[in-house]
Amino acid sequence: MATRLKSLPPLPDQDASVQRDTMATATYGVLDERNSTGEYRMTLSIAADGSLTQVVAELPQEAMHNKAVLESVKRWTYEPAVKHGQLKDAKIDVMVRYRDGRVSFVPDPVARAEN
Repeated sequence: MATRLKSLPPLPDQDASVQRDTMATATYGVLDERNSTGEYRMTLSIAADGSLTQVVAELPQEAMHNKAVLESVKRWTYEPAVKHGQLKDAKIDVMVRYRDGRVSFVPDPVARAEN
């Protein structure tokens, strides 16, 4: 098996990413109507094996909102970064937009590979 793997061409360089078709809109119960609309950025840490290792939100949100967002990102499918043929840990920024109990997600086109 190792011999066959060595004979394969190296992986092409790519940024870490989220498969867009897994980024479904989430819903949650709005507790505070004054804070029912807005947007913020969150940073996702993606391990070299494609697993989600950390989620950091730019701004704190209501507990129900946070729960809906975290449940969503745990269901997404991630692609790790590849640099010089090696899988790498990376960070991805995602814009979170919410309004009246619905949350949508827009990935930032530029991921940051970690060394």
